[in-house]
Amino acid sequence: MLCIWYIEVMDKKPEFIGRKYPEGLIKRSQDTMKEWRKDALEPFEGEIEKTADDLLMIGTVNDLITEELKKLGFEKESKITPEQIHLMPREVFIKKFPNNVNSKGLFQSTDQTIYINKGEADIRALMISAILHESIHLNSSDKYYRDPEGGISDARVGYRLNSLWKEAKNQNKLKGFNEFMVEFTVNRILERNARLLEERFGITEKDIEGTIYGVGFHPARVKIVETIVKKVAEYRNIDQGKVITDFERGQFSNTILALKDIDIVFGQGSIRILGFLDSFKNREHNAKIEKMIELYFVTEDLGERKKIKEEILSFAD
Repeated sequence: MLCIWYIEVMDKKPEFIGRKYPEGLIKRSQDTMKEWRKDALEPFEGEIEKTADDLLMIGTVNDLITEELKKLGFEKESKITPEQIHLMPREVFIKKFPNNVNSKGLFQSTDQTIYINKGEADIRALMISAILHESIHLNSSDKYYRDPEGGISDARVGYRLNSLWKEAKNQNKLKGFNEFMVEFTVNRILERNARLLEERFGITEKDIEGTIYGVGFHPARVKIVETIVKKVAEYRNIDQGKVITDFERGQFSNTILALKDIDIVFGQGSIRILGFLDSFKNREHNAKIEKMIELYFVTEDLGERKKIKEEILSFAD
């Protein structure tokens, strides 16, 4: 089975967007990424060898994501191999990713790899939530861009967008919303499969409650998304659960049309405002604009909302 998975991972051909590429460049770029992905499967110094329990957990995560994708209407399977997931002691993780010292894990889209910080994900509940979170990222819809100098970067992963061919700044658009939806999906999957997790790994419902409140579930972000869902549901005259499920589905869809009603309900440019959430490298800037974005979406008066929008755009520039 692992051999079949390995072949499918290697044969996945990334889609390139952003400009008209010279003949043959997309094929060469895909070949380059294929080599990156092959190299990334190799274990490295300091990596923790996976136990039988770890392998069972990875297989379980694949099964749970596949089941969720089917519920959302997708006929595809999660096929992340154990070789794509690197378990690391805290000190090794920090050395490799010094800007992510408190993270339970992270993913790299270009080489389709997951890195788990065992120092943070130190119990089974945290471990499975970390693997599940990063695996959802890798299963999300993705597209890539190759710049004229030869650099390759992701243009889309889930809802998170980068458009380097348009502008150098204001990248990582919709990053905060994307992280919220990934955390929402983790939460939904864990809750739906609580009995299985307890039987297979001894993870209780109480354990699960403690794993889901990550960066995506900041109180301000919860308020922002709750407000959007409520107002869009009223506009469409449907249940709020249908709206949030549509948003969940959008992570894996070929387009982000699931968000189109946000501009209709809150005014033209509202998706752009939402896109600034957690899009800056400076944490203080992210914290400040998060409050401004929350105020924008909860404000009923159109005139006041327009003023807040202008303040956000001025701050973002």
